[in-house]
Amino acid sequence: MDYPDFFKRATGSPPFPYQRRLGEAAWPELLDIPTGLGKTAAVCVAWLWKRSQGDLNTGRRLVYCLPTRVLVKQTADVAAKWATASKSSARVHLLLGGEEATGWDADPDKDAILVGTQDMLLSRALNRGYAMSRYRWPMAFSLLHNDCLWVLDETQLMGVGIETSAQLEGLRAQFETFAPAHTMWMSATLNAGALNTVDHPEPEGGRRPEKLEADDHDHSTVAKRLGARKPIARGSLGELPDTHRGGLTLVVLNRVPRAQELYSRLNKAADCPVALVHSRFRPLDRAAHEGWLNAQEDRIVVATQAIEAGVDISARVLFTELAPWSSLVQRFGRCNRYGEWDEKAVVKWIDVADDDKDALPYTVKALQRSRALLAEVDDVGPGTLAGIEHTEPPVVRPVLRRRDLVDLFDTTPDLLGFDLDISRFVRDEQDTDVRFAWRELSGKPDEKAPRPQRDELCSVPIGTAAKFLKKLDKGLSWEWDALDSEWKRVDRPHPGRVYLLDVKAGGYTNELGWTGNRKHRPEPVPLASDSPPAREMGFGGNRSTQGGRWVKLTTHVEDVGTAVGGLARAVNLPAKSIAALELSAAWHDVGKAHEVFQAMLDGPDGGPWAKSDGCGGNTIERRYFRHELASALALLAHGGGDLAAYLVAAHHGKVRLSIRSVPGEEPPPGRDVPFARGIWHGDELPAVDVPGEGRVGPFTLDLSLMQLGEGSWLERTLKLREGWGPFRLAYLETILRAADWRASAAENTDKTGTDGDVS
Repeated sequence: MDYPDFFKRATGSPPFPYQRRLGEAAWPELLDIPTGLGKTAAVCVAWLWKRSQGDLNTGRRLVYCLPTRVLVKQTADVAAKWATASKSSARVHLLLGGEEATGWDADPDKDAILVGTQDMLLSRALNRGYAMSRYRWPMAFSLLHNDCLWVLDETQLMGVGIETSAQLEGLRAQFETFAPAHTMWMSATLNAGALNTVDHPEPEGGRRPEKLEADDHDHSTVAKRLGARKPIARGSLGELPDTHRGGLTLVVLNRVPRAQELYSRLNKAADCPVALVHSRFRPLDRAAHEGWLNAQEDRIVVATQAIEAGVDISARVLFTELAPWSSLVQRFGRCNRYGEWDEKAVVKWIDVADDDKDALPYTVKALQRSRALLAEVDDVGPGTLAGIEHTEPPVVRPVLRRRDLVDLFDTTPDLLGFDLDISRFVRDEQDTDVRFAWRELSGKPDEKAPRPQRDELCSVPIGTAAKFLKKLDKGLSWEWDALDSEWKRVDRPHPGRVYLLDVKAGGYTNELGWTGNRKHRPEPVPLASDSPPAREMGFGGNRSTQGGRWVKLTTHVEDVGTAVGGLARAVNLPAKSIAALELSAAWHDVGKAHEVFQAMLDGPDGGPWAKSDGCGGNTIERRYFRHELASALALLAHGGGDLAAYLVAAHHGKVRLSIRSVPGEEPPPGRDVPFARGIWHGDELPAVDVPGEGRVGPFTLDLSLMQLGEGSWLERTLKLREGWGPFRLAYLETILRAADWRASAAENTDKTGTDGDVS
């Protein structure tokens, strides 16, 4: 089968010439193609083909990054359809926050298509994943930098995300990765100049683009779409009832409140269904509205700029408020998209006052430039737009530097419990979001309550959220503190965080989405019956030990050793790395032999045990006890190398670059010795059986290396980070953790494998 046959099998249609070139040639850096010509299919099917052909320059993860949530589900659905039709084994995963216990990061050796917004993907690529467990950050970080192809779609809407993605591409080349990683930026209004950053300068000869060529223009379908007529005139919303011509009429407004107000009016007066599409909905409520986009009935859809990026719809009538030119071009692309409404297509643009408040979220100058361009045209079809020269003025934005990325490798919060703020590298400041979930509460949530789940979450701008929370009564807003394993009142919101609200706080309706109105009280989203309690996913959580049966420590470490060797070879790691991983697998749970851990399991005779049957056990007597730290100290005492010891310590994501006591941790009674993570200097670890080495120990655990200076744990781990680079070192962590999950899944009768926050 050649590529055109493969493309047709996947999509049902033969490829356009540019789509064929994309599948048969090396990946370009830029995909500069007008809207409506199948860029998403071009990329996804080309990736599926190249993976099926064993192309060594095509990573096994396709990371499809979009500017808004509206597109994510649609893109994931069509990608899954193409994967199934092409008989690919690749699985499609949505990255929307609030992941389930078993996720895409459990299978680093499997082909996967990851679809998410720039918030979800870039925050994970910066090791500070929004709306996910902090202890899982390094896994997502590693898999988004090794063995992957990044595609950033509709770049004109991504703001600082473009500069950040360019810097990450340049830094991957500097630090090196274990397998190829490549980035491709695509848009109908591509500004390639934003990609020229300090660590990603423009190469000699420029960047490799893929554009329409003569054979594309000669293609009948392409020619029809490029020649589609879209007459435009200035108008007003008062013309909407008389202009609606059946089919789909799309109205795009710049602010969510204006869209909500228009929707409410039309919903009472229109003689056809009316839907509302914006980015401030919970997933299920949003899906109910978005279903009308591709319905067959006459309907009116009121939307915000969330509709701009890649939504595959073709309206007969389009009303749009004045916006920056690149945004208008995207909106025009939703009208008469395929040239099927040439005799009925109408575009009306609605002026916006030259006032800073009315112009939001844009600037007055940006709107003035668009107004001047609109005065010169009476049609906004692709053919007309191609002849308009327009360059957005340069914008000075924060640039992620090498030192920033290096610092972000350490996931330990500071002494006050805060993390480095990455929001300035993810979105332009005014667009930074937090996420709210609503439940029926009576004061402080029960510790058995699960953390907010994906279907409960609604994105809210952080400035709006801060004002809303400030006016709330105490006891109506909560955040899960993973370190202290308890719900705490919200002091002030931070970018990317998730907050649980009592429904009495209001601010949301199922029909309108986020309103901020205290009188609007949403209906809570039903929770899955198997949602794990939040308390089991904190720093001291040991949910992974609660399997379906008792498993001996020797059995488990042998199983993990087998799994890690197979996984490491499947992803083609070099022999040196495999040796370190196999050593770390043999020692990773030795610390479970500690009397504190065994007392917590309260197992039958015949131990030491690694897993329990999940039916009982005791509360652990030392708060924050981490068996993996005991394992790493035992390995060092035995003469093991720093890399293997680091991987052992890091295999739950809770002990990594630094070792220090946790606030509130109890010191050993009557002894002035170092202590950290429930381990006390001088603890005795009994002799254990280690695969390949036989009986070893007993060990006296030495925590003197938590002190700063030469030979300290911090000095050793910093050298590892410098020598291996952040991307490769984190990838080795991921391989060990994934192997541990696989071995646990095979051992446990419930076959869960992971443990919620994967601890």
